[in-house]
Amino acid sequence: MTRTQLRRTLARLMDDVRRGRWQLPRYALSDVYRKAEELSGKHAASTGCRSLDILHVAGAVVLGARDFLTFDARQGKLARKLDCGCFRRPRSHGRLRTADRTYPEAFSGHRGHDA
Repeated sequence: MTRTQLRRTLARLMDDVRRGRWQLPRYALSDVYRKAEELSGKHAASTGCRSLDILHVAGAVVLGARDFLTFDARQGKLARKLDCGCFRRPRSHGRLRTADRTYPEAFSGHRGHDA
């Protein structure tokens, strides 16, 4: 991603926040670190997750996310172990897959989080 693309992306995100399409999450970072430490001890060896993978999933758990979307196989493996609804979008095409369902373009055009 170029600097220009990054600036545009962040500007669009902040516009979505201002318009109420997206809510900035509120959480205690210490809770995320504690959850990450727990997940690391229980699942790092079996999933191959590294620190940032685990922090990403821990943050979703602390926030109470119902679904978890990732391009990363290790994160997806960890999320599935925690019974999160994990959607992994393969890079080869535009369909989201779970073990039992395919979601064609489920998130395309979606610019916010529905609470």
